[in-house]
Amino acid sequence: MKPRNFLMVVVLMLALVAQLGPAVAYGCLKARTNYDLVDDGVEWSISTAGAEDCIQSIQSPGIRVESIAVTSLPARGRVFLSGPSFRYVADVPGGAEADEFDLLVLGQVRSQEGFSTIRVKVNPNEFQPGHVEVIPSKAKRSTSKRNED
Repeated sequence: MKPRNFLMVVVLMLALVAQLGPAVAYGCLKARTNYDLVDDGVEWSISTAGAEDCIQSIQSPGIRVESIAVTSLPARGRVFLSGPSFRYVADVPGGAEADEFDLLVLGQVRSQEGFSTIRVKVNPNEFQPGHVEVIPSKAKRSTSKRNED
């Protein structure tokens, strides 16, 4: 590698580390239920201490994520989207209150376009390093047949 390229890589890595800040949790979600992009919904649960960020990729095997949107904002924190991932930041020092938010994922699986909803529940009081609780919810939503029964 040329010295100039190596220097650029080092500078980019330092810039990334500086943006993350000192209190970032990458292990806030270790296992999860994958979504299928067939108008399905899944529920994830993350645990994080107050004033600590949670960064989580939403990438799933075999799925090309085209876009992500926040469809329901958290009441006690903030969500930032970057590529195929989200960053949750608790607003309450000490993280004494639970929170939740919804994400809409648009993409393709096997050349078929589709979408899925991810409900993310934040459980700050249950924080233990490496603790993750994943609650599967494969209940399909039906927007057109809901009132027909």
